Amino acid sequence: MARLLLTRPAEDAAETARRLEGLGHQVLVTPLMLVDVLGGGPLDLAGVQALLVTSVNGLRAFMHRQSGRIPDLPVFTVGDATAAAARAFGFRQVRSAGGDVNDLAALAASNLHPLGGTLLHPAASDLAGDLGFMLTRGGYAYRREIIYRAHLAEVLPAPAVQAIVTKSVDGVLLYSPRSADVFDRLVRTAGLRAACAHLAVYCLSANVARAAGDPWREILIAAAPNEDSLLDLIARGG
Repeated sequence: MARLLLTRPAEDAAETARRLEGLGHQVLVTPLMLVDVLGGGPLDLAGVQALLVTSVNGLRAFMHRQSGRIPDLPVFTVGDATAAAARAFGFRQVRSAGGDVNDLAALAASNLHPLGGTLLHPAASDLAGDLGFMLTRGGYAYRREIIYRAHLAEVLPAPAVQAIVTKSVDGVLLYSPRSADVFDRLVRTAGLRAACAHLAVYCLSANVARAAGDPWREILIAAAPNEDSLLDLIARGG
């Protein structure tokens, strides 16, 4: 049994916390990001051949803007969790790159034709990586629509601070390079870097691990970039 900080946004954390608690772990939900869906009507899908989705938040914001109407378009996602969410929404043609934006660009290029239509990317105001550059240099028409903003936490929540200081938490789950960078910055700002030396960091991918900073007790990477592998990593104790 592990005592864990879960850094997912509140919209996603509840189900993950339920799964962890079902495995016997104790969970302290510590969101590092607040998602704000921007107002506006449905996106123009004329001439679009596929959707490129780089986060569950982007998918959720897209569905909000479309008032829940599911377009008959293939969806290419950066990772398995986003692919699973797309299938849960009802999309029928879903493929996961199982990695980062470089993998997503490669997946799209290997399955779509440059003359087939626009690749629509519903996105946040800030992006990790340059998906558009990678695709346009290959001759694809790429359109990025900013439909949500991610507000990053400015301070570490008090319950998380107390848990770290009192060593009543054993590890932290990090799902993205951005969340890893934010968590590292917040613990440094709070003067807790030394206090975090007893924590294990469970990372969804090698990219997340690279952003996690140091020194932690150990940095552990899921065998595959999906939540099942991350939870299995925790269950095996690394």
